Amino acid sequence: FKTVWIKMDESDYPNNLSYVIWFALILSIDAVKSIPYALLRYLGKAKLFASTKSIGIILNVALNVFFIVFYPDISGTERNIEFVFISNLVASGVEFLILLPVALRNKGNPSVALWKRMFNYAWPLILLGFAGIVNETFDRVALKHLLPEEQANFEIGVYGTFYRLSMIMTIFIQAFRYAAEPFFFAESKQKEAKSTYALVMDYFVMVCGLIFLGTALFKSEIAHLLIQKQEYYNHPDALTIVPILLLANLFLGIFFNLSIWYKLNHKTLLGAIISSIGAVVTVVLLFVFVPQYGFLAAAVTTLIVYALITIISYIVGRRFYPVPYNLKSIILLLIAAVGLYVLNDYFDLDGFLLYAFKASLLVAYILVSYVLIIRPRKA
Repeated sequence: FKTVWIKMDESDYPNNLSYVIWFALILSIDAVKSIPYALLRYLGKAKLFASTKSIGIILNVALNVFFIVFYPDISGTERNIEFVFISNLVASGVEFLILLPVALRNKGNPSVALWKRMFNYAWPLILLGFAGIVNETFDRVALKHLLPEEQANFEIGVYGTFYRLSMIMTIFIQAFRYAAEPFFFAESKQKEAKSTYALVMDYFVMVCGLIFLGTALFKSEIAHLLIQKQEYYNHPDALTIVPILLLANLFLGIFFNLSIWYKLNHKTLLGAIISSIGAVVTVVLLFVFVPQYGFLAAAVTTLIVYALITIISYIVGRRFYPVPYNLKSIILLLIAAVGLYVLNDYFDLDGFLLYAFKASLLVAYILVSYVLIIRPRKA
């Protein structure tokens, strides 16, 4: 493969209005197309939703490869970061054109009263989203500014690279949210809605626990398949953060499940406050511990914050929309997943015995899941 570099001179960035224009166009199209995407979720048209998303992703990647790798040589121009923005804009535009017939078939009449209701419901979600961004990304900022410059770049590189291994959990949670949120709202009209939410939570935690255990047990093997820079493996905390971040994202997924209480009751401001508490704790813990512990502190902070907002959301939600979650089984399931992972470290095995033992731990977790979640539902 030919190695290419995009021209990215930092002196070109300040006051470059063309970048702002590209960003504004991309964000505007993304905002508008989110409406027909939400409609597809509401209508349960998962195939059209997924296929349109996939077309956008594939087109974006293909255009990036073309403009960065082939086009400059063909046209005799320099490689430029604006090609990335153009690719993104074209892909977003194509997605919008595919979704346009859906929007036109389901258009309604403007309503000021409805707009006011939607605004009152949605504006706290902006604050919630901002707090979520702080919880998710401020760790990189802290690493950059709280560590010595020569150490910071390496730590950010290692942290960002091994963080990707926890994305297996994030991908599942994101897919779950796409399907679950419209289902939750539709189900709220049913008499047994709360029992259904509790059932969904049981199986959600069960599957996430399996993802956690499987990824954590085989983190080294997965890392060597996906990560090419061998010097990153020399960092003593590189693989350590993987199970921590997996567990953190598991709690975040539980938090998303619990969020049904403030969405159904129009208490989105409370949801925003809970997320903001997490953002404040994130900033404080990072400033205190990153200078001493580096990105390990960032990973542990993520786990602490996501567990904290999950617990707060559960406690507050019990007042406004009590759902009979199977709390005891959920806690035992989480303990089983973490305990089986920790048990793996107490045995010094290699070769076939090592992988057989890891497989047996996965089987053990599945059996525990059956006893705690599946069998009681069959009774």
